[in-house]
Amino acid sequence: MKEWVIGIVVSVFAFSVISLVLPNGSTAKFIKQLFSVIMIFILLQPFVNTNTFYEQSFVYNDKISFIQNDFLEYAHDKSVSIHYENINKILLNFGVENANVDMLYYTDENYNLKIEKVVINLENSVIKTDREHIDIIDQIKTSIGNYLSLDKNLVVIYD
Repeated sequence: MKEWVIGIVVSVFAFSVISLVLPNGSTAKFIKQLFSVIMIFILLQPFVNTNTFYEQSFVYNDKISFIQNDFLEYAHDKSVSIHYENINKILLNFGVENANVDMLYYTDENYNLKIEKVVINLENSVIKTDREHIDIIDQIKTSIGNYLSLDKNLVVIYD
């Protein structure tokens, strides 16, 4: 409100000084009419919503942000789903079926998916016996660690 009153006072003062300097004639009459129209806009400014474009722009940007966040969430969910599928394929290559796989992950400040840990529970899984007796646990850890670019010690397997 204070800015509005100051704007009126400054405008009246500026218009008065300019009208004193102007010579008489049709140009002065035109400029005075222009000043009158400008003064009407200044007087009506508090009653007219001049921030409509800004508010619409804000709402538009907010909707865009919401859509982008939804897309990022979808992309991360899809990526996690693909990681689960690929980990199960790796386990199948080692003859392990129906293992319970969990991942601990987060999204960093750049919206990149970061996997911190993989936990595999072999308690209810089926391990094919037609394979040679080898240290399968260490190989599974190494293989999944390589796939996820993760230290193999962050792949935890429970028997």
